[in-house]
Amino acid sequence: MRLKKELHSIFWSVLMLFPLVLPAQDGAAQAGEIRTAPLDSLFTMTYYLPSQYDSSASWPVIFVFDPSGRGDVAVDRFRTAAEKYGYIVAASDGIMNGSYQRNYQRARTLFEKAKTKFHLDSINQFTAGFSGGARLASAIAGLSKNIRGVLSAGAGVNSRYLAVDQIEPFVFIGMAGDKDFNFAEVKASEVLLRSIKYPHEMIWFEGEHDWPPYEVIEKAVRDLSVRMHSRGQQKRSAEELNVMYNEEIAYNQKLRQEGNMVWAYENLEKMRSWYGFLDKDRDLKDEMKEVKRLKGFRSQRSDLDYIDEIEQLYLQEYLKFLMDDIGVGELEALGYWDQELKHIEKSFVDHKEEAYRKMAFRIIAMLRLVGDKANKELKEPEHFKQLLFTNIFLTLTDKKDYDAYLESVRFAVALGEYEIALYYTDKLLENEFKDIERLRNYPGITLLRIQPEFGEVLEKYGFDPRF
Repeated sequence: MRLKKELHSIFWSVLMLFPLVLPAQDGAAQAGEIRTAPLDSLFTMTYYLPSQYDSSASWPVIFVFDPSGRGDVAVDRFRTAAEKYGYIVAASDGIMNGSYQRNYQRARTLFEKAKTKFHLDSINQFTAGFSGGARLASAIAGLSKNIRGVLSAGAGVNSRYLAVDQIEPFVFIGMAGDKDFNFAEVKASEVLLRSIKYPHEMIWFEGEHDWPPYEVIEKAVRDLSVRMHSRGQQKRSAEELNVMYNEEIAYNQKLRQEGNMVWAYENLEKMRSWYGFLDKDRDLKDEMKEVKRLKGFRSQRSDLDYIDEIEQLYLQEYLKFLMDDIGVGELEALGYWDQELKHIEKSFVDHKEEAYRKMAFRIIAMLRLVGDKANKELKEPEHFKQLLFTNIFLTLTDKKDYDAYLESVRFAVALGEYEIALYYTDKLLENEFKDIERLRNYPGITLLRIQPEFGEVLEKYGFDPRF
């Protein structure tokens, strides 16, 4: 029963996942640079004020949450957008993946600190985050009627936090890299939001599970600003709006130049709705026609639609089976995974189209994430069997994961499975592991090192077989 609870914990902790300007220490609030101020006796608030900040006026604010509590990283990612579009950004090192109740309390402290220190716009208050921080941002917005928008990177949105009962619910802007293991989850959120006609936008970019690039965050903040203006909740001059429109067209042109034609087309569709007050619909329709005429557009759209469908199916099946197999720890199940991973490699890793290769990357990354979390959560010695299975599984997903080979050897020795230990010692060296002293001194394998067969394996790869 305890193992089942631990595996359940691993599953949900997986869902909660995953150039820096150093902040100056705070005296009086200063504009144009990242600064810190005490939040309470334990934690600090990191913030950025745009250089045009004037305390006599009220300012929109974005509260940003990093899953590891890196307030400086979070604020820095929003710094250029905040400067360009006139936002205060605030974060805290005390808010990180963990207890929601604790994070709600610390977020409340952050909000109150910012309210007393700066002149905040009472309407234009937003939350943002990456991975687990993005989930927290959505949860806070769903529980509060004061948050008007969420900028969510690397995570989808839980439907229970959507403010569907409000006349003007908070705007959800999602961002995900095309090699992010949570990409399919964010895609599923898009389907949900579209089906219930919830105000949203999804921004895709080339990258893995990480904070989006500055230009992507700038786009997200720009689009949020335009949406709030169209609601009559943020005032932007005609000149500002035209500049934003031209920036958006330039962003769209870059998508096309990089070969992301479907993303460009979807972005133009969103612009028709969100920039409707500028009377640019005819121009945007012409842009969309131009994109549709681009060579490869139709095949790219067909590929992406197909990938959206099959990726969800692969992940649903694989995640269920893998959690079950880790729980049991039977090594016979590794044969199934070996065949499935070879299928993924043959069908998608070696595919001529990059979209399929990226899908394969995402699937394998998600499986590795489950394995890594199991390694951290399962306990020794009661789960030696499950840990042996998990580490061997990780070697199947990455033949250069030397740590997983070494741990496989260690757990095999602990279970008295010396043939398995010798086999993975051989596989370790076969895959070009060269740090022989690390192997000789690796903890927990003393009883293997004194076996003559161990020396024979070392000698096979040109190493001194001495004990």
